[in-house]
Amino acid sequence: MAELESIEEYQQLLNKIPGVLSSRIITDDHSNITDVHVLSTTNRGPKQIVRDVQSAMLAKY
Repeated sequence: MAELESIEEYQQLLNKIPGVLSSRIITDDHSNITDVHVLSTTNRGPKQIVRDVQSAMLAKY
């Protein structure tokens, strides 16, 4: 389960990724992460952004 403070930390981490403008993490009723939404620039490809998001989340948490 992810606490509200953790969700905010995750979003702050994702927002530091080059090319990411904004991010939002969606949780279910039990505080489990169900979706990760990312808004990015067109400077980097979607696959690279996805890899960076995955790597950042795995490395940090």
